[in-house]
Amino acid sequence: MNTFLSRVRDIDRFSAEQAAEQLFDSFVKLSGDRATGVDSALVSGIGLLGHKPVTFLGIERTNINGGSLTPCGYRTCLRLIEQAEKWNRPVLTFVNTPGAYCDLEAERFGQAQIISELISKMTSISVPVISLLMGEGGSGGALALMVANYIIATNNSMFATISPEGYSTILNGKKTSNFISQSIEELHCKSNELKKFKIVDEIIPDIGSKEPKKVQDLKEKLIHLFKGMCNKKTSEIVAEREKKIEKAMILYFKETTNV
Repeated sequence: MNTFLSRVRDIDRFSAEQAAEQLFDSFVKLSGDRATGVDSALVSGIGLLGHKPVTFLGIERTNINGGSLTPCGYRTCLRLIEQAEKWNRPVLTFVNTPGAYCDLEAERFGQAQIISELISKMTSISVPVISLLMGEGGSGGALALMVANYIIATNNSMFATISPEGYSTILNGKKTSNFISQSIEELHCKSNELKKFKIVDEIIPDIGSKEPKKVQDLKEKLIHLFKGMCNKKTSEIVAEREKKIEKAMILYFKETTNV
């Protein structure tokens, strides 16, 4: 496997389960979409972060689906985001996923529709949203939880509409190391490039599964960021998020096309 992808997909990374346990002073799990069941790839609930309740939505990479949420998982996210807005709670998302779960049953249960509904809601939600990109951010499955006011990524992270292997196969018919490396460059998906395009706001060092000092640093950073955001008016929160998205789209288009 490509060296960069090996680092991105390293299973010894700080996980969503660890985030729920270590970032919050206390955490209550909330799960299920109230319709079809519980998605084991989603770690979700309410935690106290610096004495402030925060809704947490995290994708657990090590679960049976490899960190891919089913429609049930995305419906749970939508339910909890609407709940957060109702009670004026900020939202923290944790993304490390190859993409949404893809099989016939997922399509039958409306995978594409619920992802689009979640993206739409994340765009207009009246409370602050911070996203943590902690490894791989694959396609709409990642985007659904990354429409945020502020995005923090680790230095070995990526965010792309398609995996480098998929991109290489479609355009070159091959998945060799050389073609995959070329695909990574052409996708402009590395965290340092994402920061240049204003998609990512801040890059932090990778966090391993046993690095409490880095976790504490991240916790303090989140407390500080949410404190500033929560003092703003609702209209400011929404307008800043929309402006961030628009600015990133324009800049990405200008830098990656010859038009």
